Amino acid sequence: MLKLMFSNYRGKGTNAKGLRLTNAGLQMMIPCFTHYDIPTPGERTAKTGEILYLDRNATLPYFIGAGRIVVFEGTLGMKLKLFGGDILEIIKIESL
Repeated sequence: MLKLMFSNYRGKGTNAKGLRLTNAGLQMMIPCFTHYDIPTPGERTAKTGEILYLDRNATLPYFIGAGRIVVFEGTLGMKLKLFGGDILEIIKIESL
């Protein structure tokens, strides 16, 4: 079931990591939980740095696809909305 829901799930028990949802996982989560659907700039695919940022900072599942990011945590959702869905801008600000 985990491999069906998460595209990068790895580890076991309390050391488990990887909360990036697959399309099927996203469809299972949306009806059950509060989510924030944020459009990203342009219809480009996610860059490696953006995926790594979400992997390291998201504490709840997330989906990133062409043109959108869907998160299930309010703080990260608000941050993404404030920056117009541009994770690279968030990375620049946080690295100062």
